[in-house]
Amino acid sequence: MPEQTVRAPRIESIDGLRGYAILAIIFGHIYVRELIPWGYHGFWFHGLKLSPYTFFTNFHQAVPLFFILSGFVLFLPFALGIRKMENRQDATAFYLRRARRLLPLYLINIFLFATMVKVDALPRDTVKNLFFLLTFLFPFIRSLQIPMYNGVLWTLGVEAWFSLLMPLLIFCMRRFGFGRVLLTLIAFSLLLSFSLTFRPISEMYWSVNGVGVQLIDFALGMFLAHLYATQQLPARGWRWFMTGILIVSVSFLFSDAFWMELVPAQLAAITSYTVPLGFSLIIYGALSIRWPVFRFLLANWPIQLCGMMCYSLYVWHAMAIGPFHPATTLVRLIRYLFLVFAISFVSYRFIEFGSVKDWRSLLPNRPGKANATEHLNIVSR
Repeated sequence: MPEQTVRAPRIESIDGLRGYAILAIIFGHIYVRELIPWGYHGFWFHGLKLSPYTFFTNFHQAVPLFFILSGFVLFLPFALGIRKMENRQDATAFYLRRARRLLPLYLINIFLFATMVKVDALPRDTVKNLFFLLTFLFPFIRSLQIPMYNGVLWTLGVEAWFSLLMPLLIFCMRRFGFGRVLLTLIAFSLLLSFSLTFRPISEMYWSVNGVGVQLIDFALGMFLAHLYATQQLPARGWRWFMTGILIVSVSFLFSDAFWMELVPAQLAAITSYTVPLGFSLIIYGALSIRWPVFRFLLANWPIQLCGMMCYSLYVWHAMAIGPFHPATTLVRLIRYLFLVFAISFVSYRFIEFGSVKDWRSLLPNRPGKANATEHLNIVSR
């Protein structure tokens, strides 16, 4: 089958989940400081310290959801048998597809911010920053884990390394089974997370968002794609969906307890696994729920479009928060959102998918229209 004809079904609920995730991150970056004037601190109520801002303080936890969804959509064509990963040529073709998909927007964003927005004090600082960004080595350098030109690009470093490791993961999962590989990754990530908890709290937050810890998120997404491709979905998906929401909510409360210094860091590290587990159950349930109202809430046209544009929205949304101060007034918020969505749509159309001739194929389907052969957007942000 020619490469240009390879397609996989676009799943509306997956796009919808990505849409809600990117909106959570955008509004979290806009409002977290204004809505939470005391940071992660709560208040005392009859001897109990409560945090009424739990969901706002945990907007950043939507990032693991992106990684899980990324593992899902990247592995789905292989799980369905549409694409193969059997030899070096298959791996090379996969790397080329990922490079064409990720690099144009990534490189444009880096050079735009490096030349027009951020200026290093010394030329050698610029050379150092660009070297580690362009080689994707910055996730392993503690002082560079958050790129100075655009901090949100830290997830692209993790994404790039997952893409590099994915052929190896596919080989291991097919040879040794999903269960053994998942247990190995969980054990490795748990050990790594536990070791990082002995660092100062100011360093721990970004350390636990590294390649080794987040690898389990991608693996869970691949496992969900395997279940979807083999039609191992639950008959009552709403139970799994609600269980996932409960696990995520409790994990958020537990995370707040850690930041309020009510529980030790070693115990709080468990949330690095309960949050992805909860999100995985939410995805697992959402794939099988057929209620019209639920599907409308999860996969309506605007939220799907946000999910399909999430890579551009994620990369560009942070640039205008400072100049526009969108949290101060409703007018500034509307102006900011209009600017970000306009830039992101242009980026989505002409940078991400500039080679696609029919721009309407990049939009969600109208209600009631079949989508079995639509283009699959395979980037998690």
